[in-house]
Amino acid sequence: MLYSIIFNSFEYTVRKSRMSIYIICLVGLLQIALPNKLESGLTGVIYTSEKSDVRFFSHAPLEDIDARSSKLRAAMDMESGKLLFLVPINSFEFDKNLMQKHFNTQYLESDKFPEARFEGQFSEAPVVLNGSKELGFEGLLTVHGIGHRITGTAKLKQAGEIIYGESNFQIKLSDYKIKIPRMVIKNIAEVVDVSIYVQFTRETNN
Repeated sequence: MLYSIIFNSFEYTVRKSRMSIYIICLVGLLQIALPNKLESGLTGVIYTSEKSDVRFFSHAPLEDIDARSSKLRAAMDMESGKLLFLVPINSFEFDKNLMQKHFNTQYLESDKFPEARFEGQFSEAPVVLNGSKELGFEGLLTVHGIGHRITGTAKLKQAGEIIYGESNFQIKLSDYKIKIPRMVIKNIAEVVDVSIYVQFTRETNN
C-alpha cells in the first residue's frame, strides 16, 4: 500500500514536470515563430518574409542617428491584402553603443515593450504578376505599447516566385509617448524617417 502511494506520487510529479517543460518549450517556440494564420487573421494565399531590412533615421541639429534591423518578420495575404509586421526592438543596431543602450533602456523600454507591430491592409489585393505596382496601405502601428493609425504607400515588384516590397514613411515620437530628455532634445528629431524592405516568398503549405 505504501509502495503504491509513493509510486503514484512519483508518477504524478514526473508528469507534472514533463508538462511544465512542454509548456516552457511551447511558449518559447511561439515567441520566436512568425504568428500563424489564426493569430494574424490571414487565411488566403500567404507570402512571408525571407529577408528583411528596417531602418530608421533621425536628423537633428547636433546629430544624425541611423539604426537598422534585419529581424523583421512579415506576412502578406495576397487575396485580402492584409498585412502583419513584427520586429524586436532590441534587434536595432546603432553606430554608437551608448545610443543603442539608451534606445532600449530609456526611450523604447524594450524590456517592457519588446516588439513593434503593424497590422494593416493594402488598398487592394497585392497582385503584381511579374511586374511592379504601387499600393496604398493603412493600419495600426504599435510602438512602445501605444497604437497609432498610419497611412502610406508601398512598392511591390515580382520576379518569378519572389515578391519584393519597400516602403518609406515617417512617425512622430510623441504619438507613441516616447519622451526625449531636454538635455538631448537637439540630438534626436521629433519626426523619424522609417524605411522597410522585405523579400517575400509563398508559404509552402498554401
